[in-house]
Amino acid sequence: MSESSSGPAVGAEFAGHRIEAVIGAGGMGVVYRARNLALDRVRALKVLSPGLSADVRFRERFRRESRLAASIEHPNVIPVHDAGEENGMLYLAMRLVEGSDLHRVVKAERRLGHVRTAGIIAGVAAALDAAHAQGLVHRDVKPANILLENGVERVKLTDFGLARAADDASLTQSGTSGFTSRTGRGVSSQTRRRTASGVSARNGGWPVHRA
Repeated sequence: MSESSSGPAVGAEFAGHRIEAVIGAGGMGVVYRARNLALDRVRALKVLSPGLSADVRFRERFRRESRLAASIEHPNVIPVHDAGEENGMLYLAMRLVEGSDLHRVVKAERRLGHVRTAGIIAGVAAALDAAHAQGLVHRDVKPANILLENGVERVKLTDFGLARAADDASLTQSGTSGFTSRTGRGVSSQTRRRTASGVSARNGGWPVHRA
């Protein structure tokens, strides 16, 4: 099957994967359920929109950030298995998490119990600590990027700054868009302003309130 204007069609082969279904779509691109043909393993394949893929500045940020994201190995971080370009479109191949995201869960359930909430926060904090151990800051932490795995409801943090890369026009030439280094020139002016105003770079952009 042929590719559509927004990405490969269901049933098509793309970057060594066969597209099985569309999981979600948005302004950045389309996320597919796809099967890696060499390993016969199901993956989440994120194919970025043609507009982003054609942007030279974004492409460079994408290459940097995909390498940084792949360097983090932690049970609360979605592993990145592969990243690259196919037919002019950028893509990320990641572990597929069977479950939902925190945004949908809160919208459906309205309120979460204290113990459950504490467990989710602890999982996100552990993921951020793993990123910070690599000298990286996640600047797009939000409920939609917090996945909850079915059964065990294990917390998985994903989308390390790709959305920020798409719409953050205030980045310095040396900065990365979603993941930024905690040392030296890699920290953008926006991150510095957040830190100066009391939002710690250690927590990926969430304010910390102490009693």
